[in-house]
Amino acid sequence: MQRYASLPRLEQAQVRHCPEKQILFARNIHLQIIYWTLAPFTILCSAVAFIGFIALAYFYNCNPIETGQITETDHLTIIFARDVLQPTPGLFGLYISCIMSATLSTLSSGMNSMAAAVYEDFIKSSMDGRITDHQATLVNKVACLSLHFSAKFIAIVVIGGVVSTALAFSAESLGGILRVTISVMGAISGPMVAIFVLAMFFPKTGFWSCLISFIVSNIIMVAICMANYIEDPYGDLFLPTNSSITGCQSRNFTVRQLPPYDAHYGNQETMYISRFAGVHSEKVGSIL
Repeated sequence: MQRYASLPRLEQAQVRHCPEKQILFARNIHLQIIYWTLAPFTILCSAVAFIGFIALAYFYNCNPIETGQITETDHLTIIFARDVLQPTPGLFGLYISCIMSATLSTLSSGMNSMAAAVYEDFIKSSMDGRITDHQATLVNKVACLSLHFSAKFIAIVVIGGVVSTALAFSAESLGGILRVTISVMGAISGPMVAIFVLAMFFPKTGFWSCLISFIVSNIIMVAICMANYIEDPYGDLFLPTNSSITGCQSRNFTVRQLPPYDAHYGNQETMYISRFAGVHSEKVGSIL
């Protein structure tokens, strides 16, 4: 991503330190990969968005939150899949297994990437050629425990796994994994994207100015996210549905009442800084 983001056109992407034929071949392969993955990625994102519309139409006459079947909007997709797939034996179990396998695959690849990034950025320079790339790969995967340097690197994956697991458990008390993902990723990725844009258009920018602005912007965005979680100005925001006795099949339900203020703009009694929506975190972080 850094290679392509730092170039004005995809045609200029190339692999350095290789013969000319290998450069052309690698560049063509990279371009083909990008072009062939754009369409599936677009279809996948469209399908995910379309599932939300289908779930809204499916539960329009009986909101499962109002009936007490679920407590968070993040559970809508799961209960929707259960109602639709459960009549076919084994299909709902296949759906759950696909979710678990995709989650574990993403988690394992992310932990390996994190370990490799930490090694390349902070540890490789101190080795000074005393360890080969093959040994570094084994060390990062904790597959070669007999190496002299293994004790120094095992903590990379272990600490990363512990922190990731702790964050997963803490997401439940923060209002749902979707809200946490949008806010945290937006707050962190905003300053990071700004650094790449700054390097592309202003390559002579000083190191310390970038570092200080990056740290300050991250601190400000984290403070905004914490204020948003503590005061929760959009806690009363929801889309009204058309729940009825017929639609809920005679189940008891409690219709939620809209607050006396316009919930789209947040609770006016909260701090103004806490009313920054999570979807705008990336833009605000980039500007800062």
